[in-house]
Amino acid sequence: MRKFILAAASIAALSFVGQASAQSPIVLKFSHVVASDTPKGKAADKFKELAEKYTGGKVKVEVYPNSTLYKDKEEMEALQLGAVQMLAPSLAKFGPSSLVTGFALRLWERFKDRPWRRTVQAGLVPVTAGLVTASAIIITHASASSWGTILIAASVAIATTTTRIHPLLALAAGAALGLTGIGQP
Repeated sequence: MRKFILAAASIAALSFVGQASAQSPIVLKFSHVVASDTPKGKAADKFKELAEKYTGGKVKVEVYPNSTLYKDKEEMEALQLGAVQMLAPSLAKFGPSSLVTGFALRLWERFKDRPWRRTVQAGLVPVTAGLVTASAIIITHASASSWGTILIAASVAIATTTTRIHPLLALAAGAALGLTGIGQP
């Protein structure tokens, strides 16, 4: 199961490789709702500086502070629509759900020796696998630019599920192939 999830994640990650090598430079819009002189604003500016430095100009980050691009309530929808690629949302967006998840996990651990827990867990495995696979397919479909990039992604998925190759090694090999331009139109 673990290999299956890693393979699906590899497909999703590799789908961005084709996109990355097909366009130059890649522009990432980074929206946040605080001023540039706050800790979050300074971190966004530092990310921009490092991303552009370490990618050799292949990635250009446009930082939009202080809700200049989208307001707080509009950011998540803009991310889902692809209008922005990065966000630095407030803790209020994820804090409550994270607390509920943490509480549920602690409660789940209390029943680790119960037989019904294994049954519930076994029932959730196919649901989890289906959701991960569906996500990988949607991301690949949205960003695959040619048959070559689809072939690279499929090869990595097959390699990670059928061999003992570490998924990160297969992912790195696929990324290297994509960055060389193999499979690009």
